[in-house]
Amino acid sequence: GTPQESKKVRSSAKERRVTKTSTTTTTTSVQVPEVANDPAQADPSPESQNEKVEKEAGIVASADWTNLPQELNDRLEEWDTEDAVRAAIIKVESNWKKEFQKSLLAKRSAITMQEEQQECETKRTFDLLDCLSRSGALSLDTGSFHVLMASTHCFDQTLIDTLIKQNINPIHSLERSSLIVHSTLRGVS
Repeated sequence: GTPQESKKVRSSAKERRVTKTSTTTTTTSVQVPEVANDPAQADPSPESQNEKVEKEAGIVASADWTNLPQELNDRLEEWDTEDAVRAAIIKVESNWKKEFQKSLLAKRSAITMQEEQQECETKRTFDLLDCLSRSGALSLDTGSFHVLMASTHCFDQTLIDTLIKQNINPIHSLERSSLIVHSTLRGVS
């Protein structure tokens, strides 16, 4: 039927859903390669360098990482017939563990940082980044960032009930959800 009828079916499925969950976490890392030191080897246009990086990383040139959660929700709403995947909220612990070495050959040490120490270390990190880039005057040729998104896949029944009573392989459902997530990350229709 109509889109309104399918949304009604989905909403009724949401109401009777038992919260048996499996969590899937997707991490994407984008590496920016170093620029060649030899001017003869360097590619003159920055656009072509960016295109090479994006092609190697498998990302879309116009990737806006801030819109990714909404795009993922839209794709899941469109393609996930079971309406079983939901965004998960990631909460960071209040105490962080910092591991470090005082010198190159020293043993690793670890401390637990409270909130005040976390703020201080965050400021120190951004100060170091500011210093290394000379307040943005120097571009950073190499860098990476990580996007962490967590989702929860809900099943109506337990794993054994799904396999035995319904004779459904839950792996197919997880594979479909994973395919939707990865196609969204890679910008593939």
